[in-house]
Amino acid sequence: MLGLERKNYILSELDLKKILKINEVAQVLKASPSTIRRDFEELANEGLADKIRGGIAKKNYETDVFRLEKGQSPKDSTAEIKRRLCHMVAQEIQDGQCVFVDGGTTFAYLMEFVQEKKIKIITHNTLLIEKLPPVKPEIILLGGNFSQEFCVNTGQITLEDMKRFQFDYALIGCEGMSLEENATYAADIHIVAPKQLAIERAATRFLILDETKINKRGFMKFATLDQFDKIFIDNGTQIKRIHADVVEFKGND
Repeated sequence: MLGLERKNYILSELDLKKILKINEVAQVLKASPSTIRRDFEELANEGLADKIRGGIAKKNYETDVFRLEKGQSPKDSTAEIKRRLCHMVAQEIQDGQCVFVDGGTTFAYLMEFVQEKKIKIITHNTLLIEKLPPVKPEIILLGGNFSQEFCVNTGQITLEDMKRFQFDYALIGCEGMSLEENATYAADIHIVAPKQLAIERAATRFLILDETKINKRGFMKFATLDQFDKIFIDNGTQIKRIHADVVEFKGND
């Protein structure tokens, strides 16, 4: 496919989805991530879209996970959805517990809701400490190879560091989930192993996602749904609970 054809496809998809990720577009167009990254950069330089971490956004569409534009309705913003998810999860965590926090922009808001809790947080997610206010939790940042695309540390060093800990909770994000296939998916092979190891070493495992990830496949399967004790999905702040083979929806006022 020619560069112009790729760019036209990207702009067309942005009109529908608002946000696109490099790996997703590369898979669909059967192009290398470096080629798609270059297309994204050219579109951003031409003023046709906004460049974001790991992807591209429709021009002037709010994507910054750390702020809301003036006049924007909070209930409709991506940021507010992520805040609600973190608020729901934080209510489960008690003083004295050790919590693994996965990569992903959703967890950038977690500190807002646990800053008064006396807990230990183990994470490879650098977004958690990027704009860190004074907080009570002790934060241990795992080492490893830094991924600029996903803002996490990965690799063997990360996994070896993780093996030193036992977690009361593992907070796990995903690129997509399928009820029919009983599967959760990650966007990249390099971020799969920390998710799987955290699930293995945690007493309680939570999956956290927004409703756009439901019935969406990703690059690589990393866990089954029944490996999680609870699944938190924002849809008017609903909590979705899975026990054995039973799926229930519980409203959260």
